[in-house]
Amino acid sequence: MQLTTYILQWAIILVSLLSILPAFAQTAADTGRISGVVKDPDQAVVSGSQVILTNQQTKARVTAVTDGQGAYAFPSVQAGAYVVEVDAAGFRASVSSELKIAAGQTVNFDFALTL
Repeated sequence: MQLTTYILQWAIILVSLLSILPAFAQTAADTGRISGVVKDPDQAVVSGSQVILTNQQTKARVTAVTDGQGAYAFPSVQAGAYVVEVDAAGFRASVSSELKIAAGQTVNFDFALTL
């Protein structure tokens, strides 16, 4: 009797785990990624820049900061149209053209800031 109960409990756990795996896979497949590098007019990287991603439909905004290599990334972006804006001290703010993201797609947009 105990062995049957033990097997039944493990079967329930296994079925539960297998049923939630597609949810994780679907989430990753339904999103895209936007990334790039921010540089100054001399092509030197600009770290510590504020990067703002704006969804053109919902107007929702997400902010990131460039790392030591001037790189930024928005790793999990829902499919749609977006604009990326960079604001760095000592430079003019710069805005991308509209970027259209499809599920599973990675879009790279680099910035060359001006004084």
